Amino acid sequence: MSATALDATGILDALDKLPEVTTIDQSVEQNSQLREWAQVLLPKARAVLKDLPEEEGGQRSAVTRIIGWALTVLDSTRPLATLSGATWQVGNLAMACRLLANVVASVAEGRVRCAWCKRYGDDARLIRVIEAASGPGASLFGCAPCRERFSLAPLTDRPGLAPPDSRDV
Repeated sequence: MSATALDATGILDALDKLPEVTTIDQSVEQNSQLREWAQVLLPKARAVLKDLPEEEGGQRSAVTRIIGWALTVLDSTRPLATLSGATWQVGNLAMACRLLANVVASVAEGRVRCAWCKRYGDDARLIRVIEAASGPGASLFGCAPCRERFSLAPLTDRPGLAPPDSRDV
């Protein structure tokens, strides 16, 4: 599968279909494919970083760390002679590709990942906010097909919630 024919979400879909590495030959093949995908995604992730405003310091820092780690993984010369070494290398490359593709899809393309199907689906809407006592918490979004399949009601469509304009600030 050619990396140049895939966009970030296509690469994420392809990553979900990669078989588990069970032989050295299989790891060599996957290693090559993952490196190709990473080489396609790196310039796009760098463009995202370049376009992020200075005010987005936390996001800029996170994207910088992801790019740096991906470059470290790509520069790794760990031998693929043993199955454990090959599995380690393929796993790290797959994670680097997944992180880079998520940066490109979510930050650059402004797409939101569905918490149920794990894809960047159609018309994602906020379903639930999970607050954490210490830490960032989470926001769960659902795409149109998952909202229908699992009977998920968007947070703003639930009865009893005042629209954002009428809340006391």
